Amino acid sequence: KGAEKLSDAGDALSNCLSLVNELLYLESLENGETKPNFVNCDLREIMSSVLKLEHFSKANILNSAEGLVSADREQIILVIQRLISDALSRTSADGKLEVTCGRHDNHLRLSVRDYGRPLTAEEANDLFDKTFQASNADNEGENPLGLSVAFAIMSLHDGLIGHQSVEDGNLLYLELPLLSGSLSTGDF
Repeated sequence: KGAEKLSDAGDALSNCLSLVNELLYLESLENGETKPNFVNCDLREIMSSVLKLEHFSKANILNSAEGLVSADREQIILVIQRLISDALSRTSADGKLEVTCGRHDNHLRLSVRDYGRPLTAEEANDLFDKTFQASNADNEGENPLGLSVAFAIMSLHDGLIGHQSVEDGNLLYLELPLLSGSLSTGDF
């Protein structure tokens, strides 16, 4: 029994450390201490590399457009991981996700569609709020600030991040401006 309590205390400490680290990272993004390292990136290639990770194997790529964006590759990887993790949190064990990447006006839009529990209007309004995310974090302590970090990153990229209610689920998306002269096919 003592070993179990010690293990629980270790888990709680780990969760607290994850939350503190997330808060520090979010603060560094918001106050400009952490600046993106912008390079020309192929969003399709970034999306494919994220989806190769074993814990994202439920995600199916439906459409993938070409086009270059100016972005910090590592930060965009983090945003895509957060979108997929959030969608997975509402998806049943045997459920699937659909990921698309296509042109939307002068932007590339990456969308993650789940077939899980639709968000209520209140949940959708709070989805990118750090206090909401922290209070609803999972017990594993991974990504305790969830999409609030993704929101801060997208703000630094002059991009968009959002949620749309869809039939039988949710659609989370990010949009980044296309580089001038960038080839892109696959309009939404």
